[in-house]
Amino acid sequence: MFGIINGQYEKPLGNQDSLLVSGSFYSFKVLDLSYTGFGIGGGYRKYFDEDFEGFFGQGTAEIAFAKAADISGTAFGFTGLAGYKWVFSKGFTTEAGIGAGYTSSNIEGYNAWGGFGLALRLALGYTW
Repeated sequence: MFGIINGQYEKPLGNQDSLLVSGSFYSFKVLDLSYTGFGIGGGYRKYFDEDFEGFFGQGTAEIAFAKAADISGTAFGFTGLAGYKWVFSKGFTTEAGIGAGYTSSNIEGYNAWGGFGLALRLALGYTW
């Protein structure tokens, strides 16, 4: 919807804890420049109920690299999120969450910039 596609893998660590690994691809236009890039990230999720569904809290970190015409940039981000995960009978899942994040970016030839912002999560998945 906003020129970003993200995939995430969740690996259980115990009854209520999991490790998150993610990858992102970016392709969008700002003013007259078209940007493309990718990001990789990781995080930790804690469920408040067992069986990896229900309410959870998570923290994630990501690094992203983007390029447009003759310039390139790097961004680092940290996000804290609270959400809820529904697991349906054939293994399909839906997640929704809200939180806050901080991003710091550096673009060649420009001053570094960053700040805090709202983080929203809506995800569809499959559990096997």
